[in-house]
Amino acid sequence: MPLALRPPIQLVVALIAVVSAGIAPAAAQHLEPLDPGPLKGAWLVPDDAPRTHVELVVLAGERDNDGPRGLAHYTEHLVWLSATRPASGATRPDTGGAHSNAATTSRATHYYLDGPPERLDAMLASLARTLRPVDLPEAFMREEVGIVRGEFERGVRESPWSALWRDLGRMLHGRQRPARSVIGTPETMARFTPDAALRFHRRTHRPGNAVLVVKGPHGPDAAARAVAAAFPAHGAGAGRGRLGDASDERPDGGPLAPPAYRARAAGRVVEERIEPRLGAPELMQSRLIELEDPPPFHDLAARQALLHDALDSTRAGGLAGPLRYDAFIAERYELSFEILDERRVEMTFSARPDRGVTLAELHDAFEATLAASAARGLPSESVELVRSRALAELDALERPANAVLDGALASIASGATPIPLADWRRRLAAVEPADVNALLRAFADASRTATLLVSTGNDR
Repeated sequence: MPLALRPPIQLVVALIAVVSAGIAPAAAQHLEPLDPGPLKGAWLVPDDAPRTHVELVVLAGERDNDGPRGLAHYTEHLVWLSATRPASGATRPDTGGAHSNAATTSRATHYYLDGPPERLDAMLASLARTLRPVDLPEAFMREEVGIVRGEFERGVRESPWSALWRDLGRMLHGRQRPARSVIGTPETMARFTPDAALRFHRRTHRPGNAVLVVKGPHGPDAAARAVAAAFPAHGAGAGRGRLGDASDERPDGGPLAPPAYRARAAGRVVEERIEPRLGAPELMQSRLIELEDPPPFHDLAARQALLHDALDSTRAGGLAGPLRYDAFIAERYELSFEILDERRVEMTFSARPDRGVTLAELHDAFEATLAASAARGLPSESVELVRSRALAELDALERPANAVLDGALASIASGATPIPLADWRRRLAAVEPADVNALLRAFADASRTATLLVSTGNDR
């Protein structure tokens, strides 16, 4: 049950990936809304592939956890084991041959299965059981803490990057999301209890706080009937427990209100770290902006996608020329963005200095390059080039349904309504260079930045 310790491109990753990958002609871009019944939303992505993918996104993650850090992830383990528990009563999953997994992030919990189209009803029934009372022996639920601790040992303790990203996040966001650890620590895991997980499940895993996506060779009518059977409007579903069972004290009235984000005081913080396990020194930086008049989510995502592609290029105004190919300051760098909420956006930059370049020199060069690019503005030619390239690729994707699915899931996890890729294309085409430059200036002038200069201990 993998989880993202630090999303590589953050929330808009799927939409940016769509820009890079492209989509096919409009006839293959369908995203059909289905009657959600008690759910917050339900969508069909028609696809002629010989597999069906079903995914339920519960709009709650570690940010919504008011217990020990990592409790949301522990809860996800128990919920999915209960939902896929064989009728025989065994505790390990039986998914009937379908590929199955679950994952927890800062703001959402995902449960999905991928299998033959004829198993649509059975797969949806498994997803529906995530919204019913957990049915596992208490001793087994306590033993599952050890499984979660094993994930920490393999994926966190042994990774030098985990602590560095955590420290950078806390410098910018304090202990609130997105800096809050999704998996927790051995100390917080020691405080996990089945009762705490079941309380979190009751509070968050309710139909009005979940969105379903189905991708496969199914017509809208057939898919709607299958969804209605698995998620009946009045909670009369089959299986262990009833959907929205009042005896389980689960409120079904609507989505869970996420905790408010409280921005830290403005400031530009630079700290040094020594991490001998790194192969080379590393610069890590996050910049947080607050937009006074933010556009709708998908319009902001389109501007952000073009800004990313323009900055990550050798075109005029980009970072690649000044930092890598002209002056050989950075051996490599990575750039990503995350839309935190309606007003706040985070930009993350990491880079490795080239030979003979210090971390301080790399930091100064990046700051100067970003400031100069914002002061001059990205030339219209640069923006139009990356946009025309993206639009050309949007018209050439061979498997559009996969891009539709990824874009829908990215939108849902952000709290936005999914849009067809044809709509995404229109929004991308409508972005003006001035829109991109306004976003660039905001990042260059960001009053809240956090920077780590990480040496190996042998590079001084």
